[in-house]
Amino acid sequence: MLAVAVAQTGCVSSNRIALAPTAMSGLKSVAVAATVSQPELGAEVLRSNTPVPVTGGGFIGGFIAGAVVSMIDSTIEAKRAKSAESDITPVRDALVDFSAPEALRAALATQLQDGGSPFPVTSVYLAEAKDGAAIRKLTTSSKTNAILLISTDYHLTTEFESIRVLARVRLITPQSARNDNAVPDLYTNEFATYRNLPMHSGSGRIAAATAWASDKGAMAREAMISCFTELAAMIRFDLAQGAEANTPPKESLTSSAPATGRIGAVAGSRLAIKGMIARQQGDRKWVRLQTGELSSTE
Repeated sequence: MLAVAVAQTGCVSSNRIALAPTAMSGLKSVAVAATVSQPELGAEVLRSNTPVPVTGGGFIGGFIAGAVVSMIDSTIEAKRAKSAESDITPVRDALVDFSAPEALRAALATQLQDGGSPFPVTSVYLAEAKDGAAIRKLTTSSKTNAILLISTDYHLTTEFESIRVLARVRLITPQSARNDNAVPDLYTNEFATYRNLPMHSGSGRIAAATAWASDKGAMAREAMISCFTELAAMIRFDLAQGAEANTPPKESLTSSAPATGRIGAVAGSRLAIKGMIARQQGDRKWVRLQTGELSSTE
């Protein structure tokens, strides 16, 4: 497990664009489109020679910068990826009849369409929109005022001790899509949530995979459904928060929570992050990072 302390000093800018009340009132119909990076549970691989995340440019920006400037040993990384793919096989086999994308869609429909989002949601569906051209086509062909695009990655962390879900959420209008983002998104933010394997205690990847796969993958199924349900609730909550949520807290706590990150970014399962508790949900805390993103923790 990689533990990194992220120290942020000086002025901290937000990576979150809040949904303005005036924009919200003008939304008469919104479609929710969810994309996933892969059809089955992925395995996180720790990049070799990746330096400690740098500060500056926001919490997520630091990770991207750190990955770009590093010289990655491709041979070591390829071996790690091959080993992880082999070790995760029993879990994938146990989940062969489980559709994680459909579980995500159902959770989003319950929270955003049936649960009362801050704007009318006409539909919730799975979509293929993994690049700018596909996003433009999806948005400009929609008959709604806007598309809430939720790009999601779900995977086992490096030692298989947790299932983690990352998501980037954008509220895009046909106008902004046609103008190659010259018109900013109405809203954007990033989210992270996770569920730990009970009684893991560093038993190793093989033992963890066996536990996740037991009883036809019951714990893995439950963990993913719980993550998707919490993610959907976090998105609904954050959409209703105003721009004041972008202001870094004067007094912040350091919390051990799963790191947010752009889809494809690789980091350890947990980081020591600066943030404040935005909401308590039972035994879960939603931590607002100083750069605006939401990350859940126990």
